[in-house]
Amino acid sequence: MSRSVNQNKKPSENSLRNISFIAVALIAGLLGGFSITSITLSDGEVIDVPKIEFADDQIATTNDLGLEIQAPTVDFVNSEKINECPEDSVECAKGAVLPYLDISSPESVYNSVIGQCVDFDGAYGSQCYDLMAYFHYVYTGRWLSTAGTGGAYGIWNARDYNNSGNEYELIYDTHSIKAGDWVIFHNGIYGHVGMALGGYNNGYVALLGTNQGGTPCAGGGAVANVINMSLASFSGAFRPRIWIHPDPTPEPISNIYVEGDTFGQYLLDHGFSQPETLWSEDINYYNEQLKKQGILEYRDNKYWNNIPVGTEINLIGK
Repeated sequence: MSRSVNQNKKPSENSLRNISFIAVALIAGLLGGFSITSITLSDGEVIDVPKIEFADDQIATTNDLGLEIQAPTVDFVNSEKINECPEDSVECAKGAVLPYLDISSPESVYNSVIGQCVDFDGAYGSQCYDLMAYFHYVYTGRWLSTAGTGGAYGIWNARDYNNSGNEYELIYDTHSIKAGDWVIFHNGIYGHVGMALGGYNNGYVALLGTNQGGTPCAGGGAVANVINMSLASFSGAFRPRIWIHPDPTPEPISNIYVEGDTFGQYLLDHGFSQPETLWSEDINYYNEQLKKQGILEYRDNKYWNNIPVGTEINLIGK
C-alpha cells in the first residue's frame, strides 16, 4: 500500500519527490520475485522499496464474478510508497490518474480500474491505499482513515470509529470473504488492501489492487491488477452494504387438508418438519402462518386447531 496524505482536503496534484536511485532492475526484480531492500531519495531519506514475494505456483479459478483468474500466488506484499520508473521507459504506465469509477457492482469496479493507475490522494502515485480510498470517497463521501498510521493496515484500526459507518458490514473470518469485500492485510511496514474478486481459496483470495506487482506508474506505484493473495496476514474486511442483497422470500407451498390429517402429521408428511423438532420448535412457527391466513384461531393462550377438510394451506418452510 502506501502512505496516505492529508485526509481533510480533496485530491490535488502534488509535486513528486525525485529518486536518486532509478533502476529497471527494481522493476524486473518486483515482477520476478527478487527484491531490493532500500533506496535513497534525493533529500537523503532512506526508505524500503516495494517487496512482492511470488510463490512458485498459480491458482486458476472461476471466481464469484465469473472472471477466469489465472494469477500468480503472492505470499507477501510490502507495498511501500515508492515504485517509480524512468518517465521515458516503455515499461512505465501512464501517470497516475483517477479513472471514472462505477461502484454499482464489484464487477463494475473491476472494469473501471483494471490496468489503470489510480492516484486518489495525490501523493506517491498509484498506491494500494488509493484504490479503496477512491471507492470509499465515491461511496460514502468521506476520506478513508488509516488511524494516523499512514499505512493500509491502519484502515482496519479505524474500522469502528470512522471507516465502517453504516455503509459496511465488518468481516472477521477469512472463510466468509466474498467478491466485493475490501480486504485489509497487516504484513510488512505498511500492510496492504485490495478488493476480493472471490472467496477463500485454499488460503488465498483473488485480489484486485494497485501497487501489487503490476506495471509501474510514472508517478509511483503500479496499475490495478489481480493476484492471488495469501490470507496469512488477514486483518479483516469491509463489505459494502450496497452489494448485500437479502435472500428472496421463498414461495409458499400449497396443499389441501384432507380427511384424517392432524396438523402435526401434515407437517411431517409434507416435509415441513422432522419428528425431533416438530413439537419443540416447529409447530407454533407454522401455527402462526395459519393464524395470519385466518385458518387458525388463537384465544385463551392457545391455538384452536380445527382445520376443515378441503382447506387450502399455504406454508413457507424454515
